[in-house]
Amino acid sequence: MDRRIGVGLVVLSLALGLLAVSAQAQPPKGNLSPRQRGLNYAGLNAKSGGHCEGLYRVETGKGPISCTHGPDRGPIDVDVTEQRSVADLADTATGPSSGGSVQCIGDGTGGSRVQAIYAVASDRANRAADIVPLIQGWAGQMDGAVNQSAAETGGERHLRFVTKSDCSLDVATVTLSATGDDTFANTINELQAKGFTKTDRKYLVWADAVVYCGIGQVTGGDTASSTNPANLGPNFARVDTGCWGRTDHLSELHELMHTLGAVQLSAPHTTGGYHCSDDSDVMCYPDGVNVTMTFPCASSHEWLLDCNHDDYFATSPATGSYLDTHWNVANSVFLTGGSGSGGGTGGGSDGGGTTTTPTPTPTPTITTSTLTGSLSNKKPVKRFALTVGSGTAANALTFSSSGSGGGGVKGKPGGGGGSTSTPPSLQLRVLAPDGSALAAGTGPSVLRFASTLPAGTYTWEVVGTSSVSFTLIVTYAAP
Repeated sequence: MDRRIGVGLVVLSLALGLLAVSAQAQPPKGNLSPRQRGLNYAGLNAKSGGHCEGLYRVETGKGPISCTHGPDRGPIDVDVTEQRSVADLADTATGPSSGGSVQCIGDGTGGSRVQAIYAVASDRANRAADIVPLIQGWAGQMDGAVNQSAAETGGERHLRFVTKSDCSLDVATVTLSATGDDTFANTINELQAKGFTKTDRKYLVWADAVVYCGIGQVTGGDTASSTNPANLGPNFARVDTGCWGRTDHLSELHELMHTLGAVQLSAPHTTGGYHCSDDSDVMCYPDGVNVTMTFPCASSHEWLLDCNHDDYFATSPATGSYLDTHWNVANSVFLTGGSGSGGGTGGGSDGGGTTTTPTPTPTPTITTSTLTGSLSNKKPVKRFALTVGSGTAANALTFSSSGSGGGGVKGKPGGGGGSTSTPPSLQLRVLAPDGSALAAGTGPSVLRFASTLPAGTYTWEVVGTSSVSFTLIVTYAAP
């Protein structure tokens, strides 16, 4: 045998051996263990009677008895026990709801609200500086999915997130103990000890952990009344890094919907495990061996709520239909516009789980909103939602460098400290509810343009990487 051929065969054999070892080390797609798919039942007690019957009781130290259907399993090819890098998370693809944004509702805190939380155990790296902006984006996608779902039945709904004075999502950053992320019960207990106990709050936790895909408390009870337990808190939902910003649907929205009362066991397409069987739908999947799935909706509907709107979410259910006579999440006080349930658009106290709908007052034909904020490299986007009537909206964006000496670097965009500074340039866009740009302009201050809009709620988005403060004045037809 030629010596070169013999050496080549040895090298090939070694390479094949290494590939075989690698294949053994990495489970093939679809061969992940239950633990790798997030099915961790530590701290959960199965109950066969009484409260939480047919569910798991979460052993919490205070507050109402906590129930869950258990952890939701992760995708077939996602190992939730592997930590995801910030770069991987930031590169996550988005679906048709990617154009949504967190809404500015009332004062941002009054009434029933969803509080976003970034939680990390003390023995793990705190990545809040990098993750919080991503959470703000994912929360916007959630809102977009909810509103697109409402539009399918001729309505409009938005999640009532807790927001800051500049209308950005308020994300509470919490450090847990080293064992605070080990179980859902530990997380709830520690958050409650830190004061997250309001009865008018649903707490959505982005846990920087590798235990679950997602898990949420379940609120049983299918009465259509506004006194349904789903209209009260505190309730908790948790999603770990493996399932943040998923490309098939939003696990964050799935878990939050559980706390809002989806999917009741009496629903027409119930799986018997608080999910639905008529896909595609953010809440539907075969959660048991005897569940038979049907597929009346396109795969693109996986991002949206309630395929055919007959199980848990419809803004205008037919008289006498299931959602007309049973619990309908579209009526939740944690959404704007919840019919007869105090959803409203703001106002109310922070306690008691209710909101107060303000008395309508006459509005002039033309009105003006003055919106202010600031941008930086770390926070390059600000968004504002306005409800307008049909007509022309005039936009005037005035801005200047902020901070000492103009807040920038000499000779760079947004810089100060000398005559060679380049004036900052910003972009202003007017976005439709589906995220598409209806009008846009880019340039230095003062940036002006007009847009013609039909009546509805739109988002004004200011974008720039310079350190600037700005004032946006929008003059429009009153709604």
